[in-house]
Amino acid sequence: MKHTKRVKLIGILTTVLVVLGVVLGIIYSKSNLQSNKSTSNQAIKETSQGSTKKSNGKTLIIYFSHSGANYEGYRKIGNTQVIANYIKSKTNADIYRVNPAKAYPDKSLSKLEDIATEEKDNNARPSIKGTLPNVDNYKNIFIGSPIWYSEYPMIMRTLFDKIDLNNKTIIPFVTDGGSGFGSTQEILRDQYPKATILKGFQVQGSDVQDAKGDVNQWLAKLGY
Repeated sequence: MKHTKRVKLIGILTTVLVVLGVVLGIIYSKSNLQSNKSTSNQAIKETSQGSTKKSNGKTLIIYFSHSGANYEGYRKIGNTQVIANYIKSKTNADIYRVNPAKAYPDKSLSKLEDIATEEKDNNARPSIKGTLPNVDNYKNIFIGSPIWYSEYPMIMRTLFDKIDLNNKTIIPFVTDGGSGFGSTQEILRDQYPKATILKGFQVQGSDVQDAKGDVNQWLAKLGY
């Protein structure tokens, strides 16, 4: 009789251990699933914010630059063009300059400011001279511009309205008089919600002549 009870007790304990093992296995699997899901979501989040590396594929530099009267004095070659040339020499990318159909004043800073203010206030779209770049065959697009009144000059808005950079990797660079990137990052994100926007390069206009080393370091971090 005692032997029978002992056998039954052993059987019950064995069953309990088996069930416990199954339960622990289920808990462990769910824990792993949640962990993997969390890691996956983090990767998606980081990608949507912009990776620190460029994508594989062809690269194009698109920039607008104003030469002549400038906050730092007269510039035979515009500040943004200087940076664009640094990028060109390092990456050997194709390059396209945005030229206004009606040139901005180059001898009077006050006249330039008046026109820039009027365009901004009217949310204008100044015409671009010549044909626009065909971006179909490019994966990585450098976008360069001076900062006027803490954002892109309105001629850049003309460009953004006419070319589609969604599903591409955008790499911004700007020259400014102290406002940094201004609202340009937000403008790019709003205009191209499906693009990957990488960490950009910003330099004050007075420092562009000495910025080649900084540009090269930035490009190296991007994989160039």
